[in-house]
Amino acid sequence: LGHLRVAGLRALNLPGNLSFSFIPKAPHAQELAGVAHELGKDILLHIPMESEGGHFLGPAGLTKEMTRTELTESVCASIWTIPHAQGLSNHMGSLLTRKKRSMRWLMEAMLECGEDLYFIDSQTTGKTVAAATAREYEIPTLERDIFLDHEPSTDFILAKLRQLVELAKRQGTALGIAHPYPETLNVLERVLPQLEDWGVTLVPVSILLAKRTKLLARRTNR
Repeated sequence: LGHLRVAGLRALNLPGNLSFSFIPKAPHAQELAGVAHELGKDILLHIPMESEGGHFLGPAGLTKEMTRTELTESVCASIWTIPHAQGLSNHMGSLLTRKKRSMRWLMEAMLECGEDLYFIDSQTTGKTVAAATAREYEIPTLERDIFLDHEPSTDFILAKLRQLVELAKRQGTALGIAHPYPETLNVLERVLPQLEDWGVTLVPVSILLAKRTKLLARRTNR
């Protein structure tokens, strides 16, 4: 969220324990993050990172050409623009999240300038090293399971939601990512109130992290 005010406010008013990511320095990011904080939502920084397609990054973007100082200063500035952020995730990043050195610098910046931030790997490439690097630094980490609206059509989004629900039932938890597209918001407004009937509970990312950590601990101790 952050570029479109009306769509952002509509998303923030969706029912349930959703978590929201904000692109630092986007025109409406601070205002919308303030609303999210007042509503008691989990807030994440959604930092643009260099993609293989060379998409526009904006003023808070990170690239592989950045020095350690440049990347650290950019990440810290982003963290300071959204004071209530609990976590950080990558926006795009199919190129940068493959670069071990840049990911190390990112995690070090999170530890230097953030306060107990967690990291979500959006997994925009199968070659990402972001989550693995975060774990090396003992930063609480999750990977995205399903993109709900890679194709912004009602049928596609509904199918992905059902897939996410079945995955959660099968493995105990599941993490989905979506965008404030009109089609996505239409589906979520209709479906989110029914999730309990589908046999799953919607929880913030911070709770999901805690639950998945417990599940992993149980499996390890068997």
